[in-house]
Amino acid sequence: MVVIRNDGLRKNAGTLASKAFGAFGNAGGHRAMARAEIPLVNVAGHLKDWSNATVSRFVIRQFEKSLK
Repeated sequence: MVVIRNDGLRKNAGTLASKAFGAFGNAGGHRAMARAEIPLVNVAGHLKDWSNATVSRFVIRQFEKSLK
């Protein structure tokens, strides 16, 4: 699960969650708060292992892709 929070003024957390993680599971929310629930089986092919560093890189990479 990824939880996103912001001030809801300049950005939309729900849109960000959907763009970044919608392909992997349920993702969305409101302008100021959102979340993504991703079954591990849906991202297994994108990760070389389950270490904190690898999973963190995946999450950050998805955010970066969605902001382009």
